[in-house]
Amino acid sequence: MADLKSAQDRFTQDRWQAGRITFPGRGGDEADTWVIDVVVVEEAEDEDISAIARYRPNRGMTPDMGPVIERAIREPVDGLPHLPAVVRVATAELAAEIRKVRPEVRILIGPTPLVEDLGSEAAEEILPSEDEGEESWQWLTEGVTEAQVKRLFAAMD
Repeated sequence: MADLKSAQDRFTQDRWQAGRITFPGRGGDEADTWVIDVVVVEEAEDEDISAIARYRPNRGMTPDMGPVIERAIREPVDGLPHLPAVVRVATAELAAEIRKVRPEVRILIGPTPLVEDLGSEAAEEILPSEDEGEESWQWLTEGVTEAQVKRLFAAMD
């Protein structure tokens, strides 16, 4: 009979940090915040972001770390899909979101300095700047209909 711990170790690698960062609203609307969920691989050569998601809670988007961790597990930046050896998060709430989709992942609660550093850098790339208008972040532009966008996303499922 195979040792369960050694069998599990064959499918786990890396130590990850996962966290959530909130950024103030753009254009003076402080209630319209942006939230970014980030997963960082600690032991990567450049300590790179493995998965990221952005939300606007004021627009009905609810942050959820579960799908972000799932994407990092299934579509890693390097190598084959794998579980992390451990994920460190800053709060029990984030741990609960991960456990909801991946109860087998070992989670520690503690500081996540890489999340703050790399997440803030990534935010500069994926959030609109103060001088960008809302129109630059709309999906629908001249000539593209809402029905076409829905069909595109339905085809990807």
